[in-house]
Amino acid sequence: MAQPEPRAGAKLREAESHFQAGRASLIQGRAAEAAASLERGLGLAPDDADARTNLGTAYQLLGRLDAAIAEFRRALAIRPAHAEAGYNLGNALRAAGASAEAIEWYERALALRPDLLDARINRANALTDIGRLDEAERALRDVLAERPDHAEAHKNLGHLLLLGGRLAEGWREYAWRWRAKSFGTPRRDFARPQWEGEALGGRRLLVHAEQGLGDTIQFCRYLPRLVADARVIVEVPRALVRLIGRMPGLAAVAAAGEPLPEFDLHCPLLELPRLFDTALDAIPADIPYLSADPAECAAWAARLVPKGPRIGLAWAGSPRHPNDRNRSIPLDAFTPLIEQGGASWHMVQTEPRAGDAESLARTAALARHDAELADLADAAALLDCMDLVISVDTAPAHLAAALARPVWILLPHAPDWRWMLARGDSPWYPTARLLRQDRPGDWGGVIERLRVDLRAWLAGRPTG
Repeated sequence: MAQPEPRAGAKLREAESHFQAGRASLIQGRAAEAAASLERGLGLAPDDADARTNLGTAYQLLGRLDAAIAEFRRALAIRPAHAEAGYNLGNALRAAGASAEAIEWYERALALRPDLLDARINRANALTDIGRLDEAERALRDVLAERPDHAEAHKNLGHLLLLGGRLAEGWREYAWRWRAKSFGTPRRDFARPQWEGEALGGRRLLVHAEQGLGDTIQFCRYLPRLVADARVIVEVPRALVRLIGRMPGLAAVAAAGEPLPEFDLHCPLLELPRLFDTALDAIPADIPYLSADPAECAAWAARLVPKGPRIGLAWAGSPRHPNDRNRSIPLDAFTPLIEQGGASWHMVQTEPRAGDAESLARTAALARHDAELADLADAAALLDCMDLVISVDTAPAHLAAALARPVWILLPHAPDWRWMLARGDSPWYPTARLLRQDRPGDWGGVIERLRVDLRAWLAGRPTG
């Protein structure tokens, strides 16, 4: 007569079933299902390092970065020589703004698995984050010496070069983004060829936005260079249709996802800097290149309380942005500035964050206008009424600067490439001033400098 299977063996078999389901869900991109399966399995077999690594990956995909870091650390406590867990911990730490520690974990993973090419590339990215650009460039070029067609290495080298102000070479490397798995925008499969800078001769050129609202606002400055030689059709997110439609000379402006007019050639918007050979000393920065409707501006000006100078505030961007954790600031950090008086403060974000309700209720001196901002043309009319705009790195900062409004942009220690390094101005936006973190995560230092500078700015305003 067969003996019953030991209970411990049954638990392990059940745990493995959950682990397999979790792995399958993870491969299929169903992170929530993966996390649930892996959690059930780990409840039965808590010392499985691979399962904890997979659970950390699921948590990171779900935006639960702190939980992901904790799981990767647990996996490494169980199996210190787990190269993949170390690599993934490096990725999570870098996403959390801890790039210096991330480098250590990439190096540990590479000591165990020198063939982890992604760890070499992400180590270079972390070196870029902390300003060690020369080392980062050498690391990426070493990868490309071995793999000349490695799109991810080319794309990240492009970011590095652009961050360092080496624009001409940077645009060429950045053009590899379309072949990089990490680039979130799929390449458009049009039946018409892509324009590569040849004479247009009056043909119909479709220029299509490819990334976020801020990117579209920043690079639509190139459109006036095209209208003399082509019938220019522009495709942008719906929130930008009315605003971009005010630019002179365009043949048509279409909302993304809607049927397009006929065209002969097409071009992604962020290819235009490369095609126009944009160097640091030749950035087209004539502002304003966008405009608000004068009647809408007048209507806003009549509604706004005439109480001292007007300051517009955008403290957070879209929570879907991959670097949102590092670029957005809690509204409560601005409350002492808003309440000190001397100006009227106005929310210029198009929508509040889900967790901002209590902070907004406590900050009565911040006037809310989000219910009246149906699109960015509405936002442009509101921004045009501001004497100063204070914003994190998000669309209102770009829009205020494109409208030639004075704007102070608050930047994380590792900024997006467009803001470059160690400068307080922007060659893209003459009216912008950049206030940077001295250390990763140190918004307190930025807010203190903002407090001092704001006091000086208010003191310099005319009275009466």
